[in-house]
Amino acid sequence: MSVQEQQRAMWQTIRERLGAKHLQAQNTAAISTRVPGTAQFWFAASEEATPNLVTLGAEGASAVQQLHAQVYAARADIGAIASGCGRYGRHLLEVTGELPNVFDEQVRHISKLMPSDTPWKTQLASGSNILSHNGELLLLGMTGARLMLNAELFEKCAHAYVLAAATGKRITQLPWRVRHFATRRLRKDQQRAAARMAQGLLAEESKGY
Repeated sequence: MSVQEQQRAMWQTIRERLGAKHLQAQNTAAISTRVPGTAQFWFAASEEATPNLVTLGAEGASAVQQLHAQVYAARADIGAIASGCGRYGRHLLEVTGELPNVFDEQVRHISKLMPSDTPWKTQLASGSNILSHNGELLLLGMTGARLMLNAELFEKCAHAYVLAAATGKRITQLPWRVRHFATRRLRKDQQRAAARMAQGLLAEESKGY
């Protein structure tokens, strides 16, 4: 099976898993998977049964497809994207609009969600695997498998953070040293992923914490 075919099959896997876990309930929910070494990616709304192979910069693209294309153009390490989130992800956007670095596994794999009014270009350049644009949440992954794990991880973090924020008490970030080492490992994973995809290869799965 070619890399292109593998990524098409991965699109289906992501759709089924996120749908089964109710992590893409919005009408604008969509999924895409990059074809390494090309300017193409598989894309379709989550309600569709099969994706279309599209090219970066293609004319007539929907707003959501354009967002996915912008992420792929800016982030050579990203292999899959999902627009939309679960129940608590939506609550997080409505209540706080951000997710600081408060959980260690969060920092290791997805980083922080910047405040919703943060410029789009700043978010793209941040290296975070959680982005928001005009109320649209995007979860990113270096691989399809990592994207699914990131989507589940984000929902768990959003759940905990929304409940904590509801108490009105101050929520502190992780110690600087913990954030520093977790972020450094994430950046190294991203660099390796970008190098492999530039060679037309799928990124390797990241190790544990």
